Amino acid sequence: MVLFGDWYHSTSGALGFAAGRPFDTRKADAETGAYGWVDLPQSVLINGRGIFQDCALGGPVDNSTTCAPLPVGSVPPGRNRLNAFSVPANPGCSRTNFTVTAGKRYLFRLLNVGSLTDASLCFGGHDSVTVVSADGAPVEPFEVRAKEPGTGRGACVEVNLAQRIGVVVEAGREPGSAHWVTAAPHFRAGAPNGYAVLR
Repeated sequence: MVLFGDWYHSTSGALGFAAGRPFDTRKADAETGAYGWVDLPQSVLINGRGIFQDCALGGPVDNSTTCAPLPVGSVPPGRNRLNAFSVPANPGCSRTNFTVTAGKRYLFRLLNVGSLTDASLCFGGHDSVTVVSADGAPVEPFEVRAKEPGTGRGACVEVNLAQRIGVVVEAGREPGSAHWVTAAPHFRAGAPNGYAVLR
């Protein structure tokens, strides 16, 4: 089972306040509409693990859920000023690992457990995966191919909120290789991706 979804470091009440603001026709356009929207998620987790933006280092900006870049002189050794959460030295950094045997086929049951973000789950290093079920019901199996085969970016399956998709992945034939499994949010420019490792 692969559970993935957006993760916020605010209460649902605080997030809902932004979404519940009155409609403002002065802000209406084809891209954004005119309703309020909650801030971007701080993380996208895969099986409960991910990388979290380290607000304790920089502090929040205007009481929002985003973090300020750190002044250069105040960055602890081993951490990046703009993305303090992005290095292994950060204790909040961990990723789920899926260990497979080269050449064998595996059924991955994907479930988007997010709050507000649908996403694509991509299997790096695998040019195709086979979809075998959707929302708990078997389907006529069909192949999903990578948009750019041979680049290592891999085949992607779109999974909406609360949707369940079953996919069969044939593990690569090179023992010892590792590939990213990426949960890439849709329609949320600036939202982080979630990452796991397929070994």
